[in-house]
Amino acid sequence: MDLKLYLKEKNLSMEKFAAMVDISRIHLSGVINGHKDHKPSYDLMVRIEKATKGQVTAQDIINSYEEKRTKD
Repeated sequence: MDLKLYLKEKNLSMEKFAAMVDISRIHLSGVINGHKDHKPSYDLMVRIEKATKGQVTAQDIINSYEEKRTKD
């Protein structure tokens, strides 16, 4: 599942979710939007997967990030 969709479905703000995975809202926004300066680390992807109880997997994050990067 796409992280942005997950946040919307769970009615979670980026600020709250960013705090849950111990990053800034700006960094989370960059990851969601595929900004090259905010490429998600393996550790972050694992934390996101755990925080979403597996609803957003590391592979989902990679796929979404790469898809957005290729649109640039």
